[in-house]
Amino acid sequence: MESSTSQLLQSRYFSPLFNTAIFDGGFRVYFSQNQETEALKLYLQLQNKFKSIDESNKDRSQRVVFVMLYPNEEAYSRVFDSGSDTCVEAMGDDIVIGLKGPYREDLVGSLDMKLSEL
Repeated sequence: MESSTSQLLQSRYFSPLFNTAIFDGGFRVYFSQNQETEALKLYLQLQNKFKSIDESNKDRSQRVVFVMLYPNEEAYSRVFDSGSDTCVEAMGDDIVIGLKGPYREDLVGSLDMKLSEL
């Protein structure tokens, strides 16, 4: 069985723009190195908001949440046709979250609404 990360790297969601990542429990945040400050803010917000996802992910068979912080609208629109700044899709048992950069704090609120629809 293919690992979640290998599956992501071969999917349409992954871009060569993503040259840096934060791996913590069930979260994987991918971003461009020049977005490091934004990505760390995003990660801290996600960690505080969605601790239960990480805590329930101690078993490797649980979902992985991939957060893809696209640097701009052009990179984001190559992957998602959505008119929204956030998009949440299933990739097998895992979740892929696409965020149109640059990062803004209100994206986590929008993301929370999208996740509640799953």
